[in-house]
Amino acid sequence: MPDRRTRRIARLLLSALLALVLVLVGVTLVLRLTNPRPRGELGWLRVQPMPGARGEVASAMAGERLVVAGGLYGVGRTTAAVDVFDVLQRQWTIAPPLPAGRNHAAAAALGDWVYVAGGADGVRMNPRAEVWRAHAGGKWEPVAPMPEGRTGHAMVAFGSRLYVFGGVGRSNRTLIYEPGRGWSAGAPLPAGRNHLRAVVWGHEIWVIGGRTSHLLSRIDVYDPAANSWRRGPDLPKPMSAMAVGVLGDDLHVVGGENPALIGGRVLADHFVLRGGGKIWETRASQALPVHGAGFGAYQGVLYVAGGATRPGALSVLSWTNVTQLYSSLPQRQV
Repeated sequence: MPDRRTRRIARLLLSALLALVLVLVGVTLVLRLTNPRPRGELGWLRVQPMPGARGEVASAMAGERLVVAGGLYGVGRTTAAVDVFDVLQRQWTIAPPLPAGRNHAAAAALGDWVYVAGGADGVRMNPRAEVWRAHAGGKWEPVAPMPEGRTGHAMVAFGSRLYVFGGVGRSNRTLIYEPGRGWSAGAPLPAGRNHLRAVVWGHEIWVIGGRTSHLLSRIDVYDPAANSWRRGPDLPKPMSAMAVGVLGDDLHVVGGENPALIGGRVLADHFVLRGGGKIWETRASQALPVHGAGFGAYQGVLYVAGGATRPGALSVLSWTNVTQLYSSLPQRQV
């Protein structure tokens, strides 16, 4: 039989544990109730919300349709959900899901197809190599997998090929896919990182920001014709997991996060680099600053869907389904 002193210690430990649980529940409730809410910002407009709240998605603009695939929701749960936003009708539809759940995957539209490559099947960020394709809103089919798994990477279409940059994986090679020919390797990204973004601008591919053990403001510019790299003008500040798009002849970089345990935050910045320029300008912050959102540009408008309003591990408390757009056009044309 335990003596009186042992029972007293056990009661104290149980009381401390219950108090800790109550504190954690209280903090969680406070964080949920105080999640940032959309606000009015010049040039930004809210439209129909995405069918489900999630972030760390893959996304691609296929003509006038933004395809958002996979992602995280709840407390670290991975989804295979696919939703399609018609930018002309400003309406979402639910499309056939991916063959398996993926988060931190990458997507790009090539010809009539949308491709989704890599990602992780759980919160461990274990890189996968599978690649699937579908017509926007259609059923997915497998194609040749990447030579190595990648997660937290970027992928764009240029000409008749797909280009994969960075991410968590075995190497820092640029992976190139050409339908009917399979995969090959290009010149490696000069500074490897994950949670980066890439966008086609003119005859080049701009690879923007990202992080390793720290955030980066670095921009590297890839020339597909020469298979070579050059440095671009650094971002005004380090950024990762942003939304990017070319509106007219201007490059827009929006939002993102600093996931640091101490001092981490969602970034509210909106930077613009004019075509041919080297000096970044600022624009209005998003109506709801987020990171890990789906995004795409169409005819002078940048669309941002979902994401999280809190950084790092706190993302699980703040997934959103808010869909917002920014227009470089006069407001009456939006």
